[in-house]
Amino acid sequence: MRARVRDLLFFIFFVFSGFYAPAQSNSGTVSGTVTDPSGAVVSGASISIENPVSAYSRAASTDKAGHFQFTGLPFNPYHLSISGAGFSTSSQDVDVRSAVPVVIAVALKVGAAASTVTVEGGQDLVEKRFHISHRHRSGSFSQGTAGEPILIP
Repeated sequence: MRARVRDLLFFIFFVFSGFYAPAQSNSGTVSGTVTDPSGAVVSGASISIENPVSAYSRAASTDKAGHFQFTGLPFNPYHLSISGAGFSTSSQDVDVRSAVPVVIAVALKVGAAASTVTVEGGQDLVEKRFHISHRHRSGSFSQGTAGEPILIP
């Protein structure tokens, strides 16, 4: 009887011990806040994270509070790029090595104003005129710009 109770308790211990084990994770989180040089948050900034070796990449945008978050990232080194309208692109490398979140504060620098000029082709601006002249026995024969023959004595 004692052997049976002992086996039952042993079985119950192993069955329920899985519920108390801490969860193991093989992914991490990168989050942060994007600000401008004055410290004001930048909403709508574009953020991309990429592992150049595995080509794993994701993209996100900052919310109204300037926050962004990438969850479920496999443990690897990543390259983070942040850009916003009117700001220079900022980039940095990030290592995700554990389930402990990596928190980043990014201060974007004001970028130079850029303008684009588009030139479209159209009709030639130079008027083409030609004059062809032939010598004939009875005089000169010439052709004008409109293509009609002109007899010159």
